[in-house]
Amino acid sequence: MRNAVSDQHEILNFTNSDNVQYAVIGPANLDPSEDFKATSFAVSTTCLAILQDGCNLSQPLPNTRDGLGSRIMLVPFICTKNKSGIDITGNLTGNFFTQTHSLNFHKYASESPPFFLSTLETPEGFRNPWSVLVFKLKEIVFKRQGDGEGLPPSFRNDTRIWKHDVFGAFTLMLCNVTAGAASMPGTRFLGTVSSDFEEFSSGPESRSSPSAMIRAFELDMSKAYSLPLASQLSPRASLLAQVRTSKVVTRLPVAALWTLVIANLGFALLGVGLAGWALTKAGPGVHQVQCLTSALFDREKFEQSARAVDGLFTEKTAKDQVDVKRIGFKRTSTGGSAFTVYDVGYRAAQETAMRKQYLGNILG
Repeated sequence: MRNAVSDQHEILNFTNSDNVQYAVIGPANLDPSEDFKATSFAVSTTCLAILQDGCNLSQPLPNTRDGLGSRIMLVPFICTKNKSGIDITGNLTGNFFTQTHSLNFHKYASESPPFFLSTLETPEGFRNPWSVLVFKLKEIVFKRQGDGEGLPPSFRNDTRIWKHDVFGAFTLMLCNVTAGAASMPGTRFLGTVSSDFEEFSSGPESRSSPSAMIRAFELDMSKAYSLPLASQLSPRASLLAQVRTSKVVTRLPVAALWTLVIANLGFALLGVGLAGWALTKAGPGVHQVQCLTSALFDREKFEQSARAVDGLFTEKTAKDQVDVKRIGFKRTSTGGSAFTVYDVGYRAAQETAMRKQYLGNILG
C-alpha cells in the first residue's frame, strides 16, 4: 500500500466543493473505462501552520543520548494556546525530518498507553477528529542556514517558515485528522507512520510555496492514516458497475449534407462541360509550333487574335522585301537560356558596311 503496490486496495484522491481533500480507499487495478458504485472509507486532514515565534524554543540540551546510547540533539519548546492555539511542551530533534505527536491517539490505534495504570481504559472507537502536532524539516531544507538565504523567495519571507540556527528552516503544524468512520474498533499499529509521511510528501511539487507544501502534506497525512484503515477492509462486489466506450458521433443537418453533395456534383459537371467545349473549339488550324514561331518572328501579329495559321503572320507579296531572321539562344543572368532573334538582312548590311570601311582605311 505504502509503495502504491497492492493487489487489494488503492488510495484515490478526491476534493469536494469546499476544497477539502480526501484520501479514499478504493479497489486496486482500476480500469479508467470502468465506473462503479460502492461504499468505502476516506480520511481527511487539515493542517494549520504555527507562525514563527508562536512557540518558544530553548537552547539545545547538552550531552543527550537516546535509548541506545547514541548522541541525539534535543531542543526544548513550549507552545501556549494564546499564541499557537495549543498548550504543549516537548523536545524537537533534528535526527528525523518528519516528526509527529498524536494527541491521545493511543486510544484509537490500540498502541500501548504512555503509562501503565492499575486500571486500563476500555477500548474506544474513533472519535473524529483527533489532533496531530507535526514538526516538518526535510522538504524545506535547501541549505543549513538559519537566516534562510538558501530558501526560495516564497519561503524566505513567510512567517509560517521558521528559521533556526540548529535546524535551519522548518515548519510546525497543528493538524486535525478526520476518518470516514463515525465509530470503529481500535486499529492495531506496528511502529510509527512518520516514515509514511516522509515518503509520501517527498518531491519538488511540495516545494513551490509554503501553501502548496502544507496542502500536499495534508493529503500525504490522509494517505498515511488510510493505510491501517485499509488493512481492516476487504473488497466486495460493487452495487452498480458499467464499462464506458468512446465513440465519435457527428450530427449534420440533412439540408446541409445534400447541399454539399449537390455542390460537388455541380462543380464536377462544370469541369466536364468546360473540357468538352475546349475540345470542340480546338482544331488542326492552330498549333503550338506555329504560335511559337509567330511569337519569335512576328511579334506584332502574334499579339493579335487569329483563327488559323494564316492569321499568325503578316502577308507579304513578291514585291515586298522579305526580312530574313535567325533564331538562337542566349544565356540569362540567372544561369538559364532564352530564345533570341537576329535580323539577318540588317546584320549582313552592317557587316558589308564594316568591310567597306575597313578596306577604305587600308587603301586610303
